[in-house]
Amino acid sequence: GIDWSFETFPEYMEAIRLAPKMLNLATCVGHTPIRMYVMGADESATRAATEIEIDQMKALVKEAMEAGAIGFSTSKAPSHVGTKALPVPSRLATMAETEALIAVVGEHGRGVVAMTDGPEYPLVEASRGSQETGVGTPWGSRRPGRGRHRGRPDHLPGQASAVRGGRAPTASNAPR
Repeated sequence: GIDWSFETFPEYMEAIRLAPKMLNLATCVGHTPIRMYVMGADESATRAATEIEIDQMKALVKEAMEAGAIGFSTSKAPSHVGTKALPVPSRLATMAETEALIAVVGEHGRGVVAMTDGPEYPLVEASRGSQETGVGTPWGSRRPGRGRHRGRPDHLPGQASAVRGGRAPTASNAPR
């Protein structure tokens, strides 16, 4: 079975280091587990974080980056639903919270932010955040043949052309 003997990201990285491997592995620290750890499972999926909670989350992202995380991952996709049919906790984060956590990655001078965007955090905003922090932002919610983009393979260039003044996030496709 899975060894769940870890609680923190550094403990997770140590568990990975000790486990036998047959492939290379890189991992981002996830926004949803960070919110759940700081705010609790129910609160993280039903409200915005306080400034004190955001500061605690920033410290955890910093700790994860120092332990070897390659970056930070988050989702604002309306299709991402968790337990009790509530949105995954990252969807409840304000833009200020999300950007504060992305900035922590930027402070390390390396890393990526893997993001599935949504109405509250569109591609244009991700591009602005990428430019301000210097952090690369692959995004992956735009897949041909799914949802509102069904049958429209031209949607990626349309999204990318909407980005002004800064480097566009890198598309990351997830074929299924």
